[in-house]
Amino acid sequence: MALSDPDDVVIHRAKYLLDDGFGCYDVSKNNCEDFALYCKTELCVLDQSSMGRSGQAASAISGATVVLTCLELVTTTNIYRWAGKAFRVYCAKRYAADIGTRSDVVKVPVEELTKWRATVMLQVLEPSLPGVPAPSI
Repeated sequence: MALSDPDDVVIHRAKYLLDDGFGCYDVSKNNCEDFALYCKTELCVLDQSSMGRSGQAASAISGATVVLTCLELVTTTNIYRWAGKAFRVYCAKRYAADIGTRSDVVKVPVEELTKWRATVMLQVLEPSLPGVPAPSI
């Protein structure tokens, strides 16, 4: 749902990150789709402990949720009712996880991405130190 930035800006981000690095690979929080989404949108998820930007990870979680949600309908003989509910639940979960609709994302310029990630990780690891102000983003 997020709009892509102009091509030249996207290419600049990708080249910059190829030289500077995009962080450690993580299948659910920092994968190739996350790289592409960041390059296209410059959006980063604030809560690093949550799922990343990726549709791959969101699909896996949405699929598992569909199975659990629809277990109640397994006993029904109406396969169309079951399929309709599964489809609605899956679409709702994917929409909620989409980086363009989430409220926990911010635009972070590529030149500041490494510093921003270090600041966010520091907040996650040490959320409340008495007498020490939280770093500003």
